[in-house]
Amino acid sequence: MTKQNSGLIRLQPVSESKRSFSRDLRKDMTLSEEILWAHLRNNQLNGYKFRRQQVIAGFIADFYCEKAKLVLEVDGSVHETVEQKKTDKHKDDVYKAYGISVMRITNDEIEKTIKSVLMKIGEKLASQVTSPPSPLSHEARGGRNE
Repeated sequence: MTKQNSGLIRLQPVSESKRSFSRDLRKDMTLSEEILWAHLRNNQLNGYKFRRQQVIAGFIADFYCEKAKLVLEVDGSVHETVEQKKTDKHKDDVYKAYGISVMRITNDEIEKTIKSVLMKIGEKLASQVTSPPSPLSHEARGGRNE
């Protein structure tokens, strides 16, 4: 389970019940999820593609950017309970074991300061994605220097 584990999402086995539940969650988003999705969909945030209600390692992430290996979790008041905090920590630990970072954002943050939230997400995305290596020179590719 390393960061290089690309294809985790596409190749993972997902039960039909989990797939159906994920689909239902996409149809019935909370207000905060709708607000955030309006800014993430169609690669609007710095060109990054997000999926919503993505199944990852048996859990359903609110939003996931595969390129940056970043999960965004939108937390309402239920996430303030001791029991839910334990569940959330376990979920975050599982994601981290797959090299996936997690950003937790409260409903209040999204509904009251969406621009600030988007800036923080943008900064996190930029820090998560490494630049591609420079192309090799002609000589390094085996060409002759004439």
